[in-house]
Amino acid sequence: MNLQRLEFTLTTKCNSQCIHCQANASPLRNEVMDVKDAHNYLTQTTAVSNIESFMVFGGEPMLYPERAIVIFKKAYQLRIPKIDMITNGIWGKDREKAEELAKKLKAAGLKYVNISVDAFHAEYIPLEYPKNAALALLKAGIEDVKWNVAVVESIDAENEYDKKTKQILKKLEPIGID
Repeated sequence: MNLQRLEFTLTTKCNSQCIHCQANASPLRNEVMDVKDAHNYLTQTTAVSNIESFMVFGGEPMLYPERAIVIFKKAYQLRIPKIDMITNGIWGKDREKAEELAKKLKAAGLKYVNISVDAFHAEYIPLEYPKNAALALLKAGIEDVKWNVAVVESIDAENEYDKKTKQILKKLEPIGID
């Protein structure tokens, strides 16, 4: 067996309850991966496979930032080259705190971040939050920050969700990320 990628759902808890969520995450869910279990999975998997990529998502992993950081550090210690995360950016509510957290994420080995912004997430998260999170990550020197966008048909479709998502992305253009 030679796995190349390992993904963890850190938690099913989320501050949002998006209708498209594959994890069925919500504020009502409380499952959270134990750090010891995460470390064991990482150690055991890297012992038998050349893991090239490791991702953490949820729910919203940044509802448990210290737990995520400890897991990222372990992946980094195990020399997994690509360490990434999907987040909805809720942790960007306070710009100063977001900058501190982004520095910790960078120091833990996180290199790639996908921030979910679309009509679905906009129902729960003010656009300013993911915007602040993205700016904090870029300032901290995270290699690759991207918008993670969910659409119903396509970004140019005429349905209400895709039109709103296109407007959201237009507002975020000045940040300079895809």
